[in-house]
Amino acid sequence: MRSLLIWASVLGAIAIPLVLAGASPLLQWRDPVDILAGFAGLTALAIMPLPPLLAAGVLPGVSLRPGRGVHRWVGGVLVACIVIQVGARWITRPPDVIEAVLVVS
Repeated sequence: MRSLLIWASVLGAIAIPLVLAGASPLLQWRDPVDILAGFAGLTALAIMPLPPLLAAGVLPGVSLRPGRGVHRWVGGVLVACIVIQVGARWITRPPDVIEAVLVVS
């Protein structure tokens, strides 16, 4: 029962923000590229807690060795989400991306 509760919490922490963002009425005024960028960034933030949990082997049912393999896979997804988010933002607003990457405003 305890492991089920832990996994439900982890999956809920990932799914709830995505579902709430998808139900936002503000999306109707956004371009598809903006929506893609937003969801890529949101997905990256949502899965951010997974790699350390997997690498440490603290999630029930995932032992240390397979957990590290999944850790690498989740890390790759995280990098892909960041590349998609920055690339999509570059398409819509290049000056904002330059300011964000250079940390100037």
